[in-house]
Amino acid sequence: MKTFQQLRESSKAVFNKKMGGYPVVISKTPKGYELKIDGDFVDVFKTPKEAEKTAKQVLKDLGKLK
Repeated sequence: MKTFQQLRESSKAVFNKKMGGYPVVISKTPKGYELKIDGDFVDVFKTPKEAEKTAKQVLKDLGKLK
């Protein structure tokens, strides 16, 4: 059985920056790269580059990024 610390450390932040004033975090998980924008889960991707590209596109579509 995994301990709490093992569960907490199972997702390591790969990308942690602000885009358009919103925090964007991409974390490495056993399933892939998890994208969160402003604390809200978006999706899991195969590569961090794909997740970052999607974050830019989501913020652009919402009118939060120019």
